[in-house]
Amino acid sequence: LKTTLIFKGIREKEGIRAENEEINEEVGKLKFYYPDRSEDSLRHTAETMILQRKLSSVLEGESAQ
Repeated sequence: LKTTLIFKGIREKEGIRAENEEINEEVGKLKFYYPDRSEDSLRHTAETMILQRKLSSVLEGESAQ
């Protein structure tokens, strides 16, 4: 739980967001592998993946954008 809150704080401070265009692109890729999942589930998964990828970049010293 602490780690989640710390990561959330970093995302907010750094302005890390998943844009709709990025989410839609990732959803398209996920649909190929998970055709039976709901659109909401795919969008949530896509957004989480994007945020994690961007957060990892920031923590490694790279730009999130």
